[in-house]
Amino acid sequence: MATVPITAAAGGVPEWLPFAVAAVYGMLKMVPLAGFPAAIPALVEERDLDSANALESLSFSVAGVIGPVSAGLLIGGIGAANVLAIDSLTFVVFAIATAMVRRPLRQPQREAGAAAPVSMRMLGRDRVIVATTLAFMAFNVAEGMLLVTAPWMAKFVWDDSAATLGMLMAALAAGEFLGAAFAGGMRQRLSPLLAIGLAQLAGGLAFLALLAAPNRLIVGLGFFAVGLFSAPMTVWAQSPRMRRIPPELHGRAFALLRTLMQATPPLGSAMVTPLLVGALLGPAAMVMTAVAAIPALFLLRDRRFTPPPPTPSNRTNAEVSR
Repeated sequence: MATVPITAAAGGVPEWLPFAVAAVYGMLKMVPLAGFPAAIPALVEERDLDSANALESLSFSVAGVIGPVSAGLLIGGIGAANVLAIDSLTFVVFAIATAMVRRPLRQPQREAGAAAPVSMRMLGRDRVIVATTLAFMAFNVAEGMLLVTAPWMAKFVWDDSAATLGMLMAALAAGEFLGAAFAGGMRQRLSPLLAIGLAQLAGGLAFLALLAAPNRLIVGLGFFAVGLFSAPMTVWAQSPRMRRIPPELHGRAFALLRTLMQATPPLGSAMVTPLLVGALLGPAAMVMTAVAAIPALFLLRDRRFTPPPPTPSNRTNAEVSR
């Protein structure tokens, strides 16, 4: 990131450099995305997993709002290259903060005579992990469609792209913030699959608010509802995954799962483009709703969920000390 302001100060930024920087950023992006959930189970007690996962979701939501707004304000004042200089410093702060994290509460243990290390293939045999991952991938496809539809609506439905687009994105972010705070502050009494299914069904139906265009209020509430119900899905799914996946697989498993889920929004963007080119907002809204909500019905059909029995690698400190 810092190569852009350095070359700018030295006389000029080569045309290829921003693309190279973006490529490197893309290749390394999964390090924190997989590293956070892999580290959380070792840093907090099991009873606090939902709260910790909600805090992670909150931090991403807040950063997703503050980052673009700050960049937009700073670019006009100090220029894009200098903004990237500030951006590069945030990576240094992140590295320092990571290095200062206290040691894990507990290290994975293996009893004498325990089974051989498990492989990544166990992910494909776990119905809960497979079901929630596929459902989330589908919801992310719908969100990818929504993120392309928002600027299209701002320009062609309301003809005031900047103000309306900002309002829609703010509504989505506000919903994510409140949804994550709600999920982290409550004690989950429902089966995780049932809770996730209900949240995904509600979030999927929220896409129907696009049919109310050009009513800004209803469309804005729809964006808010999509964020409100999608954030708890992430929190409620991540904690069971942390309990079901052996600690020695956390890094690789979360890297794979998040790669799969992060890869689907561009698919949604590609799917909705032909509909928007034809000004078919209604059919686009129906497709988003179907893609997001139908997988939730399959989750609601299978309400069975039993956390795996405690093992030496996932017991709490109190259990291990007995």
